[in-house]
Amino acid sequence: MMKGDDIVSSCQSVFVGDRRVEIYVENGERYRRQGFAILCASAFIEHCLEKGLLPVWSCWDYEWNIASINPAQKLGSSKKKNVQVKYVRVGK
Repeated sequence: MMKGDDIVSSCQSVFVGDRRVEIYVENGERYRRQGFAILCASAFIEHCLEKGLLPVWSCWDYEWNIASINPAQKLGSSKKKNVQVKYVRVGK
């Protein structure tokens, strides 16, 4: 989502597998807390569902990631479970 040359909000997937699509949404600093993340993520979710994909939202650290949790909950996501994550470093 653009306003002139400014990026207001963007939403994309960073992980896709088993027909699940991880949601990543980000707002430009001047455009936070104005509902743009909700609007942008809503369009992304609608597109995923039209393609037969299941959009999912994860928040890595519940305590500090309220900026991600609030829009996720407004869009119908709910806290399901904690899962263990392993990081793999490839190359240098």
